[in-house]
Amino acid sequence: MGLSEKIEEIRKRPEHVRMRYVWFFVAISMILVLTIWYFSAKSDMIQEQSSMPDLSGTVGEFNQQKNSLQSILNNAENSLGQNANNAEQAQNAQNPQAQIQAGQMQSNQMSQ
Repeated sequence: MGLSEKIEEIRKRPEHVRMRYVWFFVAISMILVLTIWYFSAKSDMIQEQSSMPDLSGTVGEFNQQKNSLQSILNNAENSLGQNANNAEQAQNAQNPQAQIQAGQMQSNQMSQ
C-alpha cells in the first residue's frame, strides 16, 4: 500500500476520524520541531559558554580604578580643607581689629 492509497483511504473515513489523524500528525510535527529546537539551543549555549571572556582581569582593573578615584577624592578634600584654613588665616591677618575683639571675648568668658 503506497502513500497515495493510504491518503485516499483516510479521505473515505468519517470527519471525526480524519480530525484524529490531523491532530496526531500535528502533535508528532510539534514534538519533532521542539526536539530540533532544544538540541539547537543546547549547542548554542555550549558555544557561548566556551567563548565567554575571562572577566577576573576586568574586575581587578575596576578595583584599581576605584582605589585611584578614592585617593583623588581624599586629596581633593584635604586640599579644599587646607585652602579654607589658609583663607581664614589670611582674613584674620588682614583684619587685626577682629582678632582683638575675639581675644577680648575669650578673656571675658574665661574670667567669668
